[in-house]
Amino acid sequence: MLIIIRWLEAFFGSNTFNNAIMPILIALVVSGVLAWFVNKRVEELKHDNSKELEKEIFIREVTSKEKNDMLKNWSSLILDKDAIQGSSQKALTKKFEDLYLKTAMYGGQRLVVLVSLFQTNNVKKANLPEKFKGEKDIYKTLMYMAIIVSEMKKEFTDVEISPQTLIQIKFNDYFEKETLLKSLEKEIEEEYKIYLEKLKNQDTQ
Repeated sequence: MLIIIRWLEAFFGSNTFNNAIMPILIALVVSGVLAWFVNKRVEELKHDNSKELEKEIFIREVTSKEKNDMLKNWSSLILDKDAIQGSSQKALTKKFEDLYLKTAMYGGQRLVVLVSLFQTNNVKKANLPEKFKGEKDIYKTLMYMAIIVSEMKKEFTDVEISPQTLIQIKFNDYFEKETLLKSLEKEIEEEYKIYLEKLKNQDTQ
């Protein structure tokens, strides 16, 4: 036993151990510790990424549902006569307020601007005396909604559909009003361009 102890003392104190084996042992210990830390960090990142992914999926699902509801509600204003005629003024006002809010939250710039112009148009029309309100005002409101739905469908689903097509789906007498409706579409697009120009000028001032 004494011989073994002396041999171990001699071995561990030898140049061979200090110069060759000791560095290897240190390297093994260090690499083992590093591997443990790396594996631990990888597991933490996997956990964090999993939580972020779950959060992202949830937000995407909620956003997708909100967008679908928006598109459906805006479309119903054109295609479902009961959506307007069957609602009280108070309920209709609340519906529009909700749509304006959600459009501002989820819509792109063009969509938000169109809704803003639509709201401005409605306020102007509401403040007109009854004798100055005519058929054109009604069709302009309709055309605004058709353009908004068309833009919304393009933004949310990447599917393009003409505003005129949407109105044509609704009215059997579309062709009798086609000239008026197309001129109103151009008028609204011109209002949109003027708004952007004003916005651009404000940014440069």
